[in-house]
Amino acid sequence: RRRVFIISTLFGIALMIIMVWIARPMDVLFRINTLGAGGIISFLFTILLGFSFGVEGWRTLLRSYGVKHSFPQTFGMMSGHMPSHFSHRPSTLAVSRCGHSLPPTGLLGIVTR
Repeated sequence: RRRVFIISTLFGIALMIIMVWIARPMDVLFRINTLGAGGIISFLFTILLGFSFGVEGWRTLLRSYGVKHSFPQTFGMMSGHMPSHFSHRPSTLAVSRCGHSLPPTGLLGIVTR
């Protein structure tokens, strides 16, 4: 079991190195620089807008479990605690707010137990 973990970790690191080598980071930075200030701002705005739609989706999901949060609270929760959304544990914030736990789901809301 430990051997599989070590092998998969090394394989993942090797894949990451290969991806960075293929992407040529300096070429990417040069292309980003050619966008100019307006292009970079519009790119960042698009990312922020897309993330905001995801925040609103999570806010709606939390409301269905009785957890009432404003948009800024949910935005801060998601941007500050993003790894917890990929874990298999229910949100401790939702547990403390509504008195019961959310179903144990992983990424994409698939029930894991």
